[in-house]
Parts: sequence; C-alpha cells; structure tokens
Amino acid sequence: MNVQPYGVLVRSEEKADYQKDSWVKIVGIIARTVYNGNEVMELQVQSVQEIPPSDTPYLYPYYDDFIKLAEAGR
Repeated sequence: MNVQPYGVLVRSEEKADYQKDSWVKIVGIIARTVYNGNEVMELQVQSVQEIPPSDTPYLYPYYDDFIKLAEAGR
C-alpha cells in the first residue's frame, strides 16, 4: 500500500491562535504558490470560524467496497 498524509498551505492575514485540536471552518480561495521550489496550492483565507468538533474527529482509511458503506448508512 502506498499512502501518505496530505496537507494544504493556508495563508491568512490574521494570527491563528487556537488551542490544539481545535476545529475551524475556513472559507477562502484556492491559489497557486511556490513552496521549497515547487508549485503547490494554498488556501488564501477570507474568513475563519471556530466550530464544535465532529462526532468522528479523525479520518480513517476505508478499504472495503464503497457500495457497502453507502448501504450501511441507510
């Protein structure tokens, strides 16, 4: 299996001052920038709002048939 975490650069004019594991809703524009000599995408922040955490706060890989997943949710 070939997997790796993925992150997005976020650019904001405001200082980010949130507690560890805080959840935020970010609205912005996806743009291109250069980071360490590579062209990557960045999210240019227009607004940030602190929100309550999700009931399932972490993402877990799902390796089964996605049809079964949809049926389980019914």
